[in-house]
Amino acid sequence: MTERTHMKLPEWLRRSEAQKIKDLVVFFGVGVVLHIIPFTRPLMVAITPFALLASGLYVLGALAPWKRPRLLIFLTSAFVFTVAVEAAGVATGLVFGEYHYGDALGPTLLGVPPIIGLVWCLVVVGSISLSLRLCQRRAVALFLAPLFCVMFDMVLERGAVFLGYWTWENGGCVATAVPLLNYAAWAVISFLLTAVFLLLRIDVTSRLPAANVIIQFVFFAIIVLFALLTGETSILLL
Repeated sequence: MTERTHMKLPEWLRRSEAQKIKDLVVFFGVGVVLHIIPFTRPLMVAITPFALLASGLYVLGALAPWKRPRLLIFLTSAFVFTVAVEAAGVATGLVFGEYHYGDALGPTLLGVPPIIGLVWCLVVVGSISLSLRLCQRRAVALFLAPLFCVMFDMVLERGAVFLGYWTWENGGCVATAVPLLNYAAWAVISFLLTAVFLLLRIDVTSRLPAANVIIQFVFFAIIVLFALLTGETSILLL
């Protein structure tokens, strides 16, 4: 008699979906508290790229892209596309407006931290998943998902500037407002990526991507609220 050997998945991949969502809530819940405490904030900002990478891979692991060629192709293409667009934006100021990244998001490639490509993928896929769960019609999701992406960015911009992720500029000086071009670019880019995702007929059965977007939205909303309560009213102008 021969024994069959089965390769077991890592324990974190075998956890239930509800447990994974709880893991994200705890992860970002602890993170937001440590971001609020002045003594621990520098450390949290310093490990931001590692935290984003870990949580991002945790979410993508639930989708098992290595088993789904169309999803893998989409994620790879979206990553390269968004990093390239961001690089063009940083270099010219014509895509999103004038801005530059700080050191908080880690090493840069052509002026852009590669982790930004992962963030784009997670926000877009999460927004598409959330849209389809709310309306279950792809034609509606084509417009609803980009709307969710822009709403996410409106909160993200304020929290990210407060934490030093990036800085907006106007003629070489620090800007006091995010240009409307930024939100228009977010709408167009997320619309294009959503259209490709839907054309590829990719299904997202896991609730984790949608939950991740909501949790991170709340995370940055709390950061913004804390900033306002501590007198950082300038972020209201962004």
